Amino acid sequence: MNPLIRPLIVGFNAALPLFGSFLTAAPEIATQLDLSSATTPAARKFYFETIPGQRYSLWRSTNMLTWQQVAGFPKVADSMSLEHTFAQQDREFFSIQPIDEQAPTVVSQYPAVDGFAVGRFADLSIGLADATGINPASIRLTVGASGQLALGAPGLTISGNTITYDSGDAALGAWGVTISATLVAADTLGHALTHTWSFRLEPEPQVAANIFV
Repeated sequence: MNPLIRPLIVGFNAALPLFGSFLTAAPEIATQLDLSSATTPAARKFYFETIPGQRYSLWRSTNMLTWQQVAGFPKVADSMSLEHTFAQQDREFFSIQPIDEQAPTVVSQYPAVDGFAVGRFADLSIGLADATGINPASIRLTVGASGQLALGAPGLTISGNTITYDSGDAALGAWGVTISATLVAADTLGHALTHTWSFRLEPEPQVAANIFV
């Protein structure tokens, strides 16, 4: 099993027809055991939540020390869940493991794509998600005319999977201009993301007679 991806392990005991989650995965995977009258101990079935298009491997063990990959896996999810039918032994465990083949994804950011009235000294923040984590050495950020910045450049930091840029005393640009920004980042397996967006800075305040705009 890939040691870089934390699996979800579910266990089944013939005497106790319930299951427990022993280790959570990232992203979280929920499971559901089918104990309806249509299923018997010779044909137990469980389901686990999936992301369509992503591949998953499934491993089984009787002692959580040695593992064997279940026949038919890895399998590509074509819906929001996958199921597995098995003949239950006295005690066995299954490890559900997403296979990371995708680049990191942007889950949050400021300024937003096509944002407007952004403060000229505002901090930029981009939150990423990836099953195996972000490689800090891969990060490259370009904001307007600032040039490409790597981790260690003044104002550029990463905490968890959130990248933040503080321009300090330098404005991001002139009043009201549109700024283009590009983030390049890869996960620990080398899958790279290039994210480009733009936003418009706040206009210069105007005073007309007794009106402040």
